[in-house]
Amino acid sequence: MLRGKSVSPSDVVTQLNQLYDDYWEFILKEYPLNATYLGDHRYDGSLEDASEDAFHRRVGQSKKYLDHLRNIKKPSSKPELLNYELFERELEDNLEAAKFRPYLTPMTQQSGLQIDIPELVTYHPFGSLSDFENFSSRLRAFPRLVDQVIQSMRSGIRAKIVLARVTAEKIIPQLEANVVQDPKKLELYKAIENIPSEIGSTDALRIRNNIEEAIRQMVVPAFEKLLAFFKEEYLSACRTDVGIWSLPDGTERYAYTVKHYTTTNLSPNEIHELGLKELSRIHSEMREIVHRIGFKGSLQEFIASLRKDRSHYNTSASELLSGFKKILEQMAKKLPLLFGRLPKAKYGFREIEPFRAEAAPDAYYYRPPEDGSRPAYFYVNTFRPEQRPKYTMEVLAYHEAVPGHHL
Repeated sequence: MLRGKSVSPSDVVTQLNQLYDDYWEFILKEYPLNATYLGDHRYDGSLEDASEDAFHRRVGQSKKYLDHLRNIKKPSSKPELLNYELFERELEDNLEAAKFRPYLTPMTQQSGLQIDIPELVTYHPFGSLSDFENFSSRLRAFPRLVDQVIQSMRSGIRAKIVLARVTAEKIIPQLEANVVQDPKKLELYKAIENIPSEIGSTDALRIRNNIEEAIRQMVVPAFEKLLAFFKEEYLSACRTDVGIWSLPDGTERYAYTVKHYTTTNLSPNEIHELGLKELSRIHSEMREIVHRIGFKGSLQEFIASLRKDRSHYNTSASELLSGFKKILEQMAKKLPLLFGRLPKAKYGFREIEPFRAEAAPDAYYYRPPEDGSRPAYFYVNTFRPEQRPKYTMEVLAYHEAVPGHHL
Protein backbone atom coordinates (compact mmCIF):
# COMPACT_ATOMS: atom_id res chain seq x y z
CA MET A 1 0.00 0.00 0.00
CA LEU A 2 1.52 3.31 -1.07
CA ARG A 3 1.87 6.25 1.26
CA GLY A 4 -0.78 8.88 0.75
CA LYS A 5 -3.61 6.43 0.17
CA SER A 6 -6.23 6.17 2.87
CA VAL A 7 -5.75 2.96 4.84
CA SER A 8 -6.96 1.96 8.26
CA PRO A 9 -4.46 1.52 11.11
CA SER A 10 -5.26 -2.20 11.23
CA ASP A 11 -4.52 -2.57 7.50
CA VAL A 12 -1.18 -0.84 8.00
CA VAL A 13 -0.28 -3.25 10.80
CA THR A 14 -1.34 -6.23 8.67
CA GLN A 15 0.88 -5.07 5.81
CA LEU A 16 3.82 -4.52 8.13
CA ASN A 17 3.45 -7.88 9.86
CA GLN A 18 3.39 -9.61 6.48
CA LEU A 19 6.56 -7.77 5.48
CA TYR A 20 8.27 -8.72 8.75
CA ASP A 21 7.25 -12.35 8.24
CA ASP A 22 8.53 -12.37 4.65
CA TYR A 23 11.85 -10.92 5.74
CA TRP A 24 12.24 -13.44 8.56
CA GLU A 25 11.48 -16.32 6.20
CA PHE A 26 14.14 -14.98 3.85
CA ILE A 27 16.70 -14.82 6.67
CA LEU A 28 15.98 -18.37 7.84
CA LYS A 29 16.37 -19.76 4.33
CA GLU A 30 19.57 -17.80 3.63
CA TYR A 31 21.19 -18.82 6.93
CA PRO A 32 20.16 -22.44 7.54
CA LEU A 33 22.53 -22.99 10.48
CA ASN A 34 20.87 -20.11 12.30
CA ALA A 35 17.47 -21.56 11.45
CA THR A 36 18.45 -24.90 12.98
CA TYR A 37 19.87 -23.20 16.05
CA LEU A 38 16.63 -21.26 16.54
CA GLY A 39 14.56 -24.44 16.30
CA ASP A 40 13.34 -24.16 12.70
CA HIS A 41 14.27 -27.46 11.06
CA ARG A 42 13.11 -26.92 7.48
CA TYR A 43 16.67 -26.33 6.27
CA ASP A 44 18.56 -28.84 8.40
CA GLY A 45 20.23 -30.43 5.38
CA SER A 46 21.74 -27.20 4.04
CA LEU A 47 24.69 -24.89 4.61
CA GLU A 48 24.90 -21.20 3.84
CA ASP A 49 25.80 -20.03 0.35
CA ALA A 50 28.92 -17.96 1.12
CA SER A 51 29.62 -16.89 -2.46
CA GLU A 52 29.98 -13.30 -3.60
CA ASP A 53 26.89 -13.72 -5.77
CA ALA A 54 24.87 -14.75 -2.72
CA PHE A 55 26.12 -11.70 -0.84
CA HIS A 56 24.96 -9.36 -3.61
CA ARG A 57 21.64 -11.18 -3.82
CA ARG A 58 21.06 -10.58 -0.11
CA VAL A 59 21.98 -6.92 -0.46
CA GLY A 60 19.49 -6.60 -3.31
CA GLN A 61 16.78 -8.19 -1.19
CA SER A 62 17.50 -5.82 1.70
CA LYS A 63 17.04 -2.88 -0.67
CA LYS A 64 13.71 -4.29 -1.82
CA TYR A 65 12.51 -4.80 1.74
CA LEU A 66 13.52 -1.24 2.65
CA ASP A 67 11.73 0.19 -0.40
CA HIS A 68 8.65 -1.83 0.45
CA LEU A 69 8.74 -0.65 4.06
CA ARG A 70 8.98 3.00 3.07
CA ASN A 71 5.97 2.61 0.79
CA ILE A 72 3.85 1.62 3.77
CA LYS A 73 2.37 4.34 5.92
CA LYS A 74 4.01 4.62 9.34
CA PRO A 75 1.73 3.18 12.03
CA SER A 76 0.19 5.49 14.61
CA SER A 77 0.52 3.34 17.73
CA LYS A 78 3.80 3.55 19.64
CA PRO A 79 4.49 -0.22 19.79
CA GLU A 80 3.92 -0.66 16.05
CA LEU A 81 5.91 2.47 15.26
CA LEU A 82 8.78 1.07 17.31
CA ASN A 83 8.65 -2.16 15.28
CA TYR A 84 8.67 -0.12 12.08
CA GLU A 85 11.66 1.98 13.14
CA LEU A 86 13.64 -1.01 14.39
CA PHE A 87 13.07 -2.87 11.14
CA GLU A 88 14.03 0.21 9.14
CA ARG A 89 17.17 0.59 11.21
CA GLU A 90 18.15 -3.04 10.68
CA LEU A 91 17.77 -2.79 6.92
CA GLU A 92 19.64 0.50 6.75
CA ASP A 93 22.43 -0.96 8.87
CA ASN A 94 22.62 -4.06 6.65
CA LEU A 95 23.03 -1.89 3.57
CA GLU A 96 25.62 0.34 5.18
CA ALA A 97 27.61 -2.69 6.36
CA ALA A 98 27.48 -4.14 2.84
CA LYS A 99 29.59 -1.24 1.56
CA PHE A 100 32.54 -2.75 3.40
CA ARG A 101 32.16 -6.17 1.73
CA PRO A 102 32.21 -8.36 4.85
CA TYR A 103 32.31 -11.51 2.71
CA LEU A 104 35.99 -10.72 2.02
CA THR A 105 36.88 -11.56 5.64
CA PRO A 106 34.49 -14.41 6.52
CA MET A 107 36.63 -15.78 9.36
CA THR A 108 38.16 -14.54 12.60
CA GLN A 109 39.57 -16.43 15.56
CA GLN A 110 36.09 -16.29 17.13
CA SER A 111 33.81 -16.85 14.16
CA GLY A 112 33.64 -18.61 10.84
CA LEU A 113 33.20 -22.08 9.45
CA GLN A 114 36.05 -23.48 11.57
CA ILE A 115 33.85 -22.70 14.60
CA ASP A 116 30.38 -23.16 13.11
CA ILE A 117 30.83 -26.63 11.62
CA PRO A 118 32.33 -28.40 14.67
CA GLU A 119 29.67 -26.70 16.81
CA LEU A 120 26.89 -28.27 14.74
CA VAL A 121 26.82 -31.29 17.03
CA THR A 122 25.68 -29.09 19.93
CA TYR A 123 22.39 -28.03 18.31
CA HIS A 124 21.63 -30.09 15.19
CA PRO A 125 18.86 -32.56 16.14
CA PHE A 126 19.74 -36.26 16.32
CA GLY A 127 16.45 -37.91 17.16
CA SER A 128 15.34 -39.45 13.87
CA LEU A 129 16.73 -41.08 10.76
CA SER A 130 16.09 -37.92 8.72
CA ASP A 131 18.04 -35.87 11.30
CA PHE A 132 21.14 -37.97 10.69
CA GLU A 133 20.64 -37.88 6.92
CA ASN A 134 20.39 -34.09 7.06
CA PHE A 135 23.58 -33.96 9.11
CA SER A 136 25.34 -36.11 6.53
CA SER A 137 24.11 -33.79 3.75
CA ARG A 138 25.59 -30.83 5.56
CA LEU A 139 28.94 -32.52 5.92
CA ARG A 140 28.97 -33.38 2.22
CA ALA A 141 28.21 -29.74 1.36
CA PHE A 142 31.16 -28.53 3.41
CA PRO A 143 33.82 -28.64 0.61
CA ARG A 144 31.69 -26.25 -1.46
CA LEU A 145 31.50 -23.85 1.47
CA VAL A 146 35.28 -23.99 1.90
CA ASP A 147 35.82 -23.26 -1.79
CA GLN A 148 33.53 -20.23 -1.55
CA VAL A 149 35.37 -18.92 1.51
CA ILE A 150 38.76 -19.35 -0.14
CA GLN A 151 37.54 -17.56 -3.26
CA SER A 152 36.21 -14.66 -1.17
CA MET A 153 39.44 -14.37 0.81
CA ARG A 154 41.47 -14.36 -2.39
CA SER A 155 39.29 -11.48 -3.56
CA GLY A 156 40.07 -9.85 -0.22
CA ILE A 157 43.79 -10.21 -0.88
CA ARG A 158 43.40 -8.46 -4.24
CA ALA A 159 41.35 -5.68 -2.62
CA LYS A 160 43.76 -5.48 0.35
CA ILE A 161 40.83 -6.18 2.68
CA VAL A 162 42.46 -8.83 4.86
CA LEU A 163 42.76 -9.85 8.48
CA ALA A 164 45.54 -8.68 10.73
CA ARG A 165 48.24 -11.33 10.78
CA VAL A 166 47.92 -11.78 14.54
CA THR A 167 44.27 -12.75 14.03
CA ALA A 168 44.95 -15.10 11.13
CA GLU A 169 47.66 -16.86 13.12
CA LYS A 170 45.11 -17.75 15.79
CA ILE A 171 42.88 -19.40 13.19
CA ILE A 172 45.56 -21.85 12.07
CA PRO A 173 45.50 -24.05 15.23
CA GLN A 174 41.70 -24.20 14.93
CA LEU A 175 42.05 -25.52 11.39
CA GLU A 176 44.83 -27.91 12.36
CA ALA A 177 42.59 -29.42 15.04
CA ASN A 178 40.26 -30.60 12.27
CA VAL A 179 42.95 -32.16 10.08
CA VAL A 180 43.19 -35.65 11.57
CA GLN A 181 43.70 -39.23 10.47
CA ASP A 182 41.12 -40.61 12.88
CA PRO A 183 37.66 -38.99 12.49
CA LYS A 184 36.75 -40.14 15.99
CA LYS A 185 38.95 -37.34 17.32
CA LEU A 186 36.70 -34.63 15.87
CA GLU A 187 33.77 -32.90 17.55
CA LEU A 188 31.62 -33.90 14.57
CA TYR A 189 32.03 -37.59 15.36
CA LYS A 190 30.00 -37.14 18.54
CA ALA A 191 26.93 -37.15 16.28
CA ILE A 192 27.15 -40.93 15.85
CA GLU A 193 28.41 -41.97 19.26
CA ASN A 194 24.88 -42.40 20.63
CA ILE A 195 22.42 -43.21 17.85
CA PRO A 196 18.91 -43.62 19.35
CA SER A 197 17.74 -47.20 19.78
CA GLU A 198 14.52 -46.31 17.93
CA ILE A 199 16.57 -46.30 14.74
CA GLY A 200 16.97 -49.88 13.56
CA SER A 201 20.37 -51.56 13.56
CA THR A 202 20.58 -51.65 9.75
CA ASP A 203 19.86 -47.93 9.41
CA ALA A 204 22.12 -47.14 12.35
CA LEU A 205 25.03 -48.93 10.69
CA ARG A 206 24.37 -47.13 7.40
CA ILE A 207 24.18 -43.76 9.16
CA ARG A 208 27.40 -44.38 11.04
CA ASN A 209 29.24 -45.42 7.89
CA ASN A 210 27.87 -42.51 5.84
CA ILE A 211 28.77 -39.86 8.40
CA GLU A 212 32.18 -41.32 9.13
CA GLU A 213 32.86 -41.46 5.38
CA ALA A 214 31.70 -37.84 4.97
CA ILE A 215 34.01 -36.71 7.76
CA ARG A 216 36.96 -38.64 6.39
CA GLN A 217 36.48 -37.92 2.68
CA MET A 218 34.77 -34.52 2.67
CA VAL A 219 35.30 -32.57 5.87
CA VAL A 220 38.91 -33.37 6.74
CA PRO A 221 40.26 -32.81 3.19
CA ALA A 222 38.34 -29.52 2.99
CA PHE A 223 39.86 -28.34 6.27
CA GLU A 224 43.25 -29.46 4.98
CA LYS A 225 42.73 -27.40 1.82
CA LEU A 226 41.75 -24.34 3.84
CA LEU A 227 44.74 -24.79 6.14
CA ALA A 228 47.10 -24.94 3.16
CA PHE A 229 45.53 -21.77 1.76
CA PHE A 230 46.11 -19.95 5.05
CA LYS A 231 49.71 -21.07 5.34
CA GLU A 232 50.73 -20.73 1.69
CA GLU A 233 48.75 -17.68 0.53
CA TYR A 234 46.82 -15.80 3.16
CA LEU A 235 49.26 -15.27 6.01
CA SER A 236 51.82 -13.52 3.83
CA ALA A 237 49.11 -11.16 2.54
CA CYS A 238 47.81 -10.23 6.00
CA ARG A 239 48.38 -6.75 7.38
CA THR A 240 50.91 -6.29 10.14
CA ASP A 241 48.99 -3.43 11.74
CA VAL A 242 46.09 -4.51 13.93
CA GLY A 243 43.82 -1.47 13.74
CA ILE A 244 40.98 -1.11 11.26
CA TRP A 245 42.58 2.17 10.21
CA SER A 246 45.19 0.15 8.29
CA LEU A 247 42.59 -1.06 5.77
CA PRO A 248 42.07 0.98 2.57
CA ASP A 249 38.64 2.10 3.81
CA GLY A 250 39.69 2.06 7.45
CA THR A 251 38.47 5.51 8.49
CA GLU A 252 35.00 5.00 7.06
CA ARG A 253 34.84 1.42 8.32
CA TYR A 254 35.76 2.50 11.86
CA ALA A 255 33.15 5.27 11.86
CA TYR A 256 30.50 2.79 10.73
CA THR A 257 31.55 0.28 13.40
CA VAL A 258 31.26 2.92 16.11
CA LYS A 259 27.80 3.86 14.87
CA HIS A 260 26.72 0.22 14.64
CA TYR A 261 27.77 -0.76 18.16
CA THR A 262 26.86 2.44 20.00
CA THR A 263 23.62 3.10 18.05
CA THR A 264 24.49 6.80 18.16
CA ASN A 265 25.64 9.40 15.66
CA LEU A 266 28.62 10.37 17.80
CA SER A 267 31.97 10.45 16.03
CA PRO A 268 34.80 8.11 17.03
CA ASN A 269 36.58 11.05 18.68
CA GLU A 270 33.48 11.93 20.69
CA ILE A 271 33.10 8.32 21.81
CA HIS A 272 36.77 8.29 22.79
CA GLU A 273 36.39 11.43 24.88
CA LEU A 274 33.29 9.99 26.53
CA GLY A 275 35.27 6.86 27.33
CA LEU A 276 38.07 8.85 28.93
CA LYS A 277 35.56 10.70 31.13
CA GLU A 278 33.93 7.43 32.19
CA LEU A 279 37.31 5.89 32.93
CA SER A 280 38.20 8.86 35.10
CA ARG A 281 34.92 8.55 37.00
CA ILE A 282 35.34 4.80 37.52
CA HIS A 283 38.94 5.19 38.66
CA SER A 284 37.81 7.78 41.19
CA GLU A 285 35.31 5.31 42.66
CA MET A 286 37.95 2.59 42.68
CA ARG A 287 40.35 4.84 44.60
CA GLU A 288 37.66 5.40 47.23
CA ILE A 289 37.28 1.64 47.66
CA VAL A 290 41.04 1.13 47.86
CA HIS A 291 41.22 3.81 50.57
CA ARG A 292 38.25 2.32 52.42
CA ILE A 293 39.83 -1.13 52.72
CA GLY A 294 43.02 0.39 54.07
CA PHE A 295 45.41 -0.35 51.23
CA LYS A 296 48.52 1.81 51.40
CA GLY A 297 49.46 2.77 47.87
CA SER A 298 48.12 3.99 44.55
CA LEU A 299 45.34 2.43 42.50
CA GLN A 300 47.91 1.04 40.06
CA GLU A 301 49.83 -0.53 42.95
CA PHE A 302 46.62 -2.07 44.30
CA ILE A 303 45.79 -3.61 40.92
CA ALA A 304 49.36 -4.91 40.64
CA SER A 305 49.07 -6.51 44.08
CA LEU A 306 45.85 -8.26 43.07
CA ARG A 307 47.45 -9.65 39.94
CA LYS A 308 50.51 -10.82 41.83
CA ASP A 309 48.64 -12.64 44.63
CA ARG A 310 48.16 -16.24 43.44
CA SER A 311 45.37 -16.84 45.97
CA HIS A 312 43.15 -14.74 43.70
CA TYR A 313 43.48 -17.25 40.84
CA ASN A 314 41.82 -20.55 40.08
CA THR A 315 43.90 -23.69 40.22
CA SER A 316 41.84 -26.02 38.03
CA ALA A 317 39.02 -26.15 35.50
CA SER A 318 36.71 -27.73 38.07
CA GLU A 319 37.38 -24.93 40.56
CA LEU A 320 36.64 -22.34 37.87
CA LEU A 321 33.36 -24.01 36.89
CA SER A 322 32.19 -24.57 40.46
CA GLY A 323 32.99 -20.94 41.24
CA PHE A 324 30.77 -19.71 38.42
CA LYS A 325 27.98 -22.08 39.45
CA LYS A 326 28.07 -20.82 43.02
CA ILE A 327 27.97 -17.19 41.89
CA LEU A 328 24.98 -17.78 39.63
CA GLU A 329 23.12 -19.88 42.20
CA GLN A 330 23.37 -16.96 44.61
CA MET A 331 22.14 -14.54 41.96
CA ALA A 332 19.21 -16.83 41.06
CA LYS A 333 17.80 -16.38 44.57
CA LYS A 334 17.78 -12.60 44.12
CA LEU A 335 16.21 -12.46 40.66
CA PRO A 336 12.55 -12.43 41.86
CA LEU A 337 13.38 -9.40 43.99
CA LEU A 338 14.94 -7.54 41.07
CA PHE A 339 12.77 -8.45 38.09
CA GLY A 340 9.02 -8.74 37.65
CA ARG A 341 9.11 -11.38 34.92
CA LEU A 342 11.69 -14.14 34.55
CA PRO A 343 12.44 -16.28 31.48
CA LYS A 344 10.94 -19.75 31.26
CA ALA A 345 14.02 -21.11 29.52
CA LYS A 346 16.67 -22.70 31.69
CA TYR A 347 20.40 -22.43 31.15
CA GLY A 348 23.28 -24.81 31.60
CA PHE A 349 27.07 -24.72 31.73
CA ARG A 350 29.49 -25.84 29.06
CA GLU A 351 33.24 -25.66 28.69
CA ILE A 352 34.49 -24.00 25.53
CA GLU A 353 35.80 -26.77 23.29
CA PRO A 354 39.58 -27.36 23.38
CA PHE A 355 40.03 -26.77 19.64
CA ARG A 356 39.13 -23.08 20.02
CA ALA A 357 39.61 -22.32 23.70
CA GLU A 358 43.03 -20.68 23.41
CA ALA A 359 41.71 -17.93 21.11
CA ALA A 360 38.27 -17.66 22.73
CA PRO A 361 37.10 -15.06 25.29
CA ASP A 362 36.74 -15.87 28.99
CA ALA A 363 33.05 -16.73 28.63
CA TYR A 364 29.99 -16.13 26.50
CA TYR A 365 26.30 -16.99 26.28
CA TYR A 366 24.30 -18.96 23.71
CA ARG A 367 20.57 -18.27 23.71
CA PRO A 368 17.97 -21.06 23.77
CA PRO A 369 16.02 -21.91 20.59
CA GLU A 370 12.54 -20.54 20.02
CA ASP A 371 10.98 -24.01 20.29
CA GLY A 372 12.35 -24.60 23.80
CA SER A 373 13.94 -27.89 22.75
CA ARG A 374 17.14 -27.20 24.67
CA PRO A 375 18.36 -24.73 27.29
CA ALA A 376 20.59 -21.72 26.89
CA TYR A 377 24.26 -22.23 27.68
CA PHE A 378 26.82 -20.24 29.60
CA TYR A 379 30.13 -21.23 28.01
CA VAL A 380 33.20 -21.01 30.24
CA ASN A 381 36.78 -20.97 29.01
CA THR A 382 38.77 -23.36 31.19
CA PHE A 383 41.99 -23.07 29.17
CA ARG A 384 44.86 -22.28 31.56
CA PRO A 385 42.63 -21.77 34.62
CA GLU A 386 45.64 -20.68 36.67
CA GLN A 387 45.68 -17.47 34.62
CA ARG A 388 42.01 -16.65 35.26
CA PRO A 389 41.43 -14.41 38.31
CA LYS A 390 38.56 -15.00 40.70
CA TYR A 391 37.88 -11.29 41.17
CA THR A 392 36.54 -10.91 37.61
CA MET A 393 34.18 -13.88 37.80
CA GLU A 394 31.13 -12.18 39.33
CA VAL A 395 30.87 -9.38 36.81
CA LEU A 396 31.54 -11.82 33.97
CA ALA A 397 28.82 -14.23 35.15
CA TYR A 398 26.28 -11.45 35.71
CA HIS A 399 26.95 -10.00 32.27
CA GLU A 400 27.11 -13.16 30.18
CA ALA A 401 24.52 -15.31 31.96
CA VAL A 402 22.21 -14.11 34.74
CA PRO A 403 20.81 -11.53 34.82
CA GLY A 404 22.69 -10.41 31.68
CA HIS A 405 22.04 -12.06 28.34
CA HIS A 406 19.67 -14.69 29.72
CA LEU A 407 17.18 -12.03 30.81
